Amino acid sequence: MDPMKDDAVAPVIAVLLILAAIATFVAVWNATVLPSMKEQSEMVHLQSVETSFARFSSDIDYAIASGKNNIPIHVSEPVQLGGGDVIFNNVRSGGSLKIRNGTQALYNITYGTEGTEMIANATVGTISYEPSGNFWQDQGYRWQYGYINVTKHPSGKNSLQTPLDYSRESLNDILNETLSPFGDVTLDRNGNCTIWVVDLSADDRHPSVSGNGMGTLKLTSTISSSGSYPYSTFFINVPSENSPLGNATLKKWNSTLPAYFSVAKLSDTTLQLTQKSGSPCVTVNITKVSLSVGAY
Repeated sequence: MDPMKDDAVAPVIAVLLILAAIATFVAVWNATVLPSMKEQSEMVHLQSVETSFARFSSDIDYAIASGKNNIPIHVSEPVQLGGGDVIFNNVRSGGSLKIRNGTQALYNITYGTEGTEMIANATVGTISYEPSGNFWQDQGYRWQYGYINVTKHPSGKNSLQTPLDYSRESLNDILNETLSPFGDVTLDRNGNCTIWVVDLSADDRHPSVSGNGMGTLKLTSTISSSGSYPYSTFFINVPSENSPLGNATLKKWNSTLPAYFSVAKLSDTTLQLTQKSGSPCVTVNITKVSLSVGAY
């Protein structure tokens, strides 16, 4: 064999081996290392969304408490819509913030012997984050009735959700705790009894936002009075008692109202309030704390 030919072939083989090693490295990088890095970045992003929802849930509780002290509140919470970008690949996932109005009244209050005059209606909407093009799990979050659910495939047929902070309680137990701020009775030093009605709805102008940057949830509370009523007959109507929502709402009102009213249960869904012997109330005021949530 000609030594000159061997000397010419050797560099070619060396270059091919180097190229093969580079190709193998790139293939392994793209198949395992880069996806793992993007998954880790996505996990950090979703933890950020979870923290934002937890803070916003606290903002809602604060707004309700402030409303009962006649203090209107304006607060906002940034939410990272997309993530998963790393230094070697800046492609980001996306997400959407959506606020939907409640489809069923939490309760309503009527007045008069026949309950014909509607005074106040309370509904509680939902606030959700839905991912798009996620690099890890298709995981989202939904605030509803005072607590947060972790969701999987929130927009698909196989949508699943489970409470974030309540791993062992039943839904009925969770609602018994989280619905407490959404209705109350207080008494001032002048003998004025106030029934507080709280609801939460979407800002009609800003019900949703999507993208892969930063979004913002904004909460505005307003306080309005339906007026002062002479002591007469009120009715509180709730969803079916056979539902966890109805059970929890009835339990809440049954634990609060008897100190101020004589309470009669007319049906599984209706409580009748009348003047109670020795009641400290002179007049009854109906005051509503309306919470409006927008996505920007």
